[in-house]
Amino acid sequence: RSCRKGGVEVEMNPQKSEAVARYVSSERCCPAFVVESPPGSGKTTTAAAMAASYQGASLQLFLSTANVPVDNMVAALASLDRSKQMRIVHLVAASRDVSLDKDKRSPFSCMITPEGDFIDRHHFALQQLQGGLEAETDRKAKRKIKNKMVRTRAKILKEPIQYDAIFGTVD
Repeated sequence: RSCRKGGVEVEMNPQKSEAVARYVSSERCCPAFVVESPPGSGKTTTAAAMAASYQGASLQLFLSTANVPVDNMVAALASLDRSKQMRIVHLVAASRDVSLDKDKRSPFSCMITPEGDFIDRHHFALQQLQGGLEAETDRKAKRKIKNKMVRTRAKILKEPIQYDAIFGTVD
């Protein structure tokens, strides 16, 4: 198995290739798939290849207990050519999204469509809330704004869109 990055085939070692092949064929036999290995062994690249290679009708859910692995999976997937044809959502906490520099924010943030444009129906509300959050200094007021952002993003997920993959961090 291999993926394309910038129009060029990216070859994977036999172990990664086997993991991707098992994942792609796992829909028929198991509802979950876990990738676990030591740091630096290629989990991020493998997970991105799994997401890009999957052709099934079911939703893919990629979760981690830490933000960094999810951010890295999303960045790796965004670099693959196939991601441009996928409907992907990256669930990012409003407080974290706001604290990141614009160039560090996820290309698949809940506020952004796979094409990179804001979702029209909720664009203005999210833009206003984002501006209010950045300008607000009172902690209670910030919490209220963040809660409104969460509710607005939840509406986006309820849109009648068939997502291919959702990425998120869980506690």
